[in-house]
Amino acid sequence: MNEGILILHAGALGDFVLTWFIARALRRMYPGHEITYVTHPAKGRLGSRFLGTAWNDVQTNGWHTLHTDAPRLQMRARELLDSAQRAICFLGRDLADRLQELAPSMGVSCIEPIPPETWPGHVTRYYLEQLCEDLPCAELEEELASMWSQGVQVTRASSSRVLLHIGAGSFRKCWPTECFMEVAGHLRQQGREVIMIAGEAEMERMPRHVLEQVNETYPLVCPGDYLQLAEELLNAELLVTADNGPGHLAGVLGCKVISLFAPTRAEVWRPVGPGTSVLQAPTMQAISVSRVLDAVYRVLE
Repeated sequence: MNEGILILHAGALGDFVLTWFIARALRRMYPGHEITYVTHPAKGRLGSRFLGTAWNDVQTNGWHTLHTDAPRLQMRARELLDSAQRAICFLGRDLADRLQELAPSMGVSCIEPIPPETWPGHVTRYYLEQLCEDLPCAELEEELASMWSQGVQVTRASSSRVLLHIGAGSFRKCWPTECFMEVAGHLRQQGREVIMIAGEAEMERMPRHVLEQVNETYPLVCPGDYLQLAEELLNAELLVTADNGPGHLAGVLGCKVISLFAPTRAEVWRPVGPGTSVLQAPTMQAISVSRVLDAVYRVLE
């Protein structure tokens, strides 16, 4: 009996969070079936915490061998595939076709993760449009609308803490650290608790003297994993950040978010959630401190 539903996804944190409405819709479509993300462990544990999904490590269970002529899935991965009723694959057409060959009775939906340049709406609508070719649209539409309006509805602490995330996945998406420092100074003068936050990539990439300067003036937190990052976000009122994964996670967890976008198109990639807002400019340097502070005060008033 086929009782499992698989979602194969190996993208970054923000891309992963944008698929959460799909997992929630699948649970409604297939009551009693286990939803399993085939993904990296850090994201798998995050999904387990906030969605109740299971997970299987995409790196160590042989899933990568599906790209070869002789797939060698480990026992647990093979069991998942053999028992799956449907798979949602974000890993490319070739791998989706190989899944179909190995499990002919399983329904496979191949989702292109990057919309074309001409795509007029949000990327989640792009996912939805592709999925509606194989699945009922009603649950997908409802769960996507719910994610925008309510997020995942978790218990949040009552807090006035403001987090400033000082990094992003690429240099061109980073707002200057000195600008974050200036925003932090204004907020501290207003009596706000301000915490700087950075991921492992920022800690490795940023010059040591810059990190030392930040840490000498404000608390600097580097969460060890995505669950620790989530706890920081659940205990904050506002996150100010560049276009990055923490912004997407904050949005669905109900934290207020101001995301700074350049050069990526915010209408396609902005965070989902009830308290999200964006500031868009041609370059990050074109976003002024005063503009960010105006947005912050509007959110906090």
